[in-house]
Amino acid sequence: MKVAKMQETVGQGTVTHYDDRMQKGSIIGYDGRLYNFRLSEWVSEEKPRRGIAVKFEKKETEAIWVEIKPH
Repeated sequence: MKVAKMQETVGQGTVTHYDDRMQKGSIIGYDGRLYNFRLSEWVSEEKPRRGIAVKFEKKETEAIWVEIKPH
């Protein structure tokens, strides 16, 4: 019997780009993958900016429920 691997759904990474006009950005995950996000998925009070460390839920190549990692 094969057991399916459970995929990790929680990711961590760094915001690499954010366009306030388009309200979209990208995160490089600590797993080396690139994830895109929309401002509507940003849950922290502080606005997204390049270089900020975040944690998020992974949904394929999308980052959802994105929040700033506590210091």
